[in-house]
Amino acid sequence: MRASEFARRIRQHSVRLAHQLQAPGIGSALSIADLLAVLYAPEGGWLRLDPARPRDPSRDRFLLSKAHAGLALQAALAERGFFPVQELGRRAQPPGLECPPCGPALALPLAVGKALAAKRSGAYWRTVVLCGDGEWQCGAAWEALLCAAQHSLEGLTIVIDANGLQGLGPLDGAVRLDPLDAKLRSFGVAVLEVDGHHPARLRAALDHAHPNQPLVLIARTTKGKGVSFMEDSVSWHHRAPNAEQLAQALAELEGGDA
Repeated sequence: MRASEFARRIRQHSVRLAHQLQAPGIGSALSIADLLAVLYAPEGGWLRLDPARPRDPSRDRFLLSKAHAGLALQAALAERGFFPVQELGRRAQPPGLECPPCGPALALPLAVGKALAAKRSGAYWRTVVLCGDGEWQCGAAWEALLCAAQHSLEGLTIVIDANGLQGLGPLDGAVRLDPLDAKLRSFGVAVLEVDGHHPARLRAALDHAHPNQPLVLIARTTKGKGVSFMEDSVSWHHRAPNAEQLAQALAELEGGDA
């Protein structure tokens, strides 16, 4: 299955779950669907995983720091085969989940710890953590980055879902981060900026060599991507679709390229 089709399925499952559970976060779930597809797609997914052995010691580790986008991760795990799609929405801790939902930026130090454990034990598994751009308003994110650079954790990849919006409005309305790339580089890490909805470019960025450095990908994305009335809308950070909105969203996802 191509990453684009995998992403479409993630989005379809996510909007269904948001309606079924009346859960918030659908805008963020749609934002990260392409990122998760490149990581988890059964054909050519970047993460080295075996759904039949979800606790395989040699597996790559993936942590979702922006917990409010968890609908998309559950959908990705189900589509990848960690549990039946029919059980979506029924499992609080599905197989393949590396850590429970965390507060903002708190999965970043967990990811650093996992990457450091791999390096010190001579293991070859990689660690990826996906976070929101708003999490870089938190000191814990920068403290984790400082530690990652200090220990030259080249097995660590940090992906930033940079959609420019957070819970109450535009990112710059709270704490301005730009130039984010320059700030990140000043900590001694490799930084790439990439279109977060272009699977081939995302894959190429993940494959980028970064010896003796952690890699940070700034993935430029659109909140609510793939559903016209949800795109670039802060309100869908908190809302869940009603039956009519669900039908419209599924129709757009079925007929579009998202």
